[in-house]
Amino acid sequence: MRAVFLVILLPQFALPLSTPLPPITSSLLGDIVYKRASSLLPPSLVKSTLEAAEQFWAESKRHSTDHTYTLQYGQKEVHVSDLNPGVATSLKQHIDSVVLPSVSSSLPVPPVSPSYPLRVKDAMVIKYDAISQPNPGQPLHADMSSVSVNIALSNPDEFSGGGTFFPDLIGEEDSDPAVVTPPLAGDAIMHLSSRRHAGVGVKSGVRTILVVFIDAVGSPELRALELQAEASRLLRSDPSAALSLLNEGLSLCPSSAASLLLRSSCHLSLGNLSRAVSDCSLASSLSPRDARCLNDLGVALSSAGSPSSAVSAWSSAVELFDAYESRGVMPAPDAAAARLNLALALSYKDKYEEAVNLLVTAQRLAEVAEGVTEKVKVDIAKLLVFCKARKEE
Repeated sequence: MRAVFLVILLPQFALPLSTPLPPITSSLLGDIVYKRASSLLPPSLVKSTLEAAEQFWAESKRHSTDHTYTLQYGQKEVHVSDLNPGVATSLKQHIDSVVLPSVSSSLPVPPVSPSYPLRVKDAMVIKYDAISQPNPGQPLHADMSSVSVNIALSNPDEFSGGGTFFPDLIGEEDSDPAVVTPPLAGDAIMHLSSRRHAGVGVKSGVRTILVVFIDAVGSPELRALELQAEASRLLRSDPSAALSLLNEGLSLCPSSAASLLLRSSCHLSLGNLSRAVSDCSLASSLSPRDARCLNDLGVALSSAGSPSSAVSAWSSAVELFDAYESRGVMPAPDAAAARLNLALALSYKDKYEEAVNLLVTAQRLAEVAEGVTEKVKVDIAKLLVFCKARKEE
C-alpha cells in the first residue's frame, strides 16, 4: 500500500546638483539590473566611517538602535545615525549632496523620476567577518525601499568571496557567476530595491560595506510596496483582504513579481486555482531566473491538477537553486521546499531513487537555511524514510 503525504507549501515567502557626479557604468539585461559608480565615497570618509563603526561595536553591547536587517545571519551592523555625531553628520551631508544626485542621474527608470523626490530611508554599515564566523553572507531578498546603494568600505585584497549576487545576471555576463563587487573602497553599485539579490558568503578576511536605502517619495511603486507588505501580514489570517490590497498594488505596479506571487497564494487559499497559476506564470516570465517563482508555479500547477507541468517547474527551480549555491549564495527555505515538492511528485511515479537523492539534499538545506518550518523538516524526514524503504523493495 502506498503511503500518501500531503505537503501544502505556501510560498516562503529632489536635490540641487552642486557636486560633480562620479563616472557611471552599467550592466543591462533588458532593463537595468545594476549600475556602478566610481569613487562615490572619498577615501577620508571611508576611513572615518570604518573607524566610527568599529568604535561603536567595541564600546556598545548592542549592535544598533531601531530594527536590524542582517543580525540573524551573523553580521555586525550599525545605523549611520548611531555613529559618533561628527561622522554621522558628514556621511548624511555627503549622501544628500553626492549619492542622491548620482542615483537620480544614473537610474532613469521608475520609480526614479524628477516627479518623486528621493529621500534616505536608512543607511547602515554592515560587516561580514569571516574571521569570526564562517562564510557570512545574506540569502536572496529584496529590500523594502525604492533604490539600494552598496558602497564598498573594504578593498578586494582584504577578503575573498563576497559580493552581490543577482540571479537575473546568470549567464548574461562574460564574467558570470553573476556576482558583482565594487573594484575599490569608495566605489558602489546601485540597483532598484525590488531587484532580488544576495550577499555572497565571504570565504576569508573581512568585507565591510555602507548600504543606503532610498525612497522615491510619492511614487506608485513605493505605494505598491507598502500594500505588498501589508498584504503579506494578512495573507494567512485574511486572504480576501490581502487579495484586495494586492489588486490595488498591482494596478500601480503590474510588473511586481513579488506581488504576483503573493496574490497567487491568496488565490490558492481561496480556491481560485486557475488564477493562482496565471499569476505564478506571469511572475516567472517577469523573473525567469528566480527559482522562487518556479517553485510557487509548481505548487499552483499541482493544486490545479497539472502534475507533469508541476514537475517541470520544480525541476527548473531545483536547477536554479543549485546554480545559486554554486555561486556562494546562502540557501533559502524555498530551496529545501522545491526539492521536497519534486521528490513527492516523483514518489507518486515510483521514482524512489531520484526522490531519495533530492530529499538527502533537502534535509541538508533545511538544517542550514534560515526560516524552514518544523513541518517541512518533518515532511522531508518522513518522505525520505518512505522512499528509502520502497527503493529497497
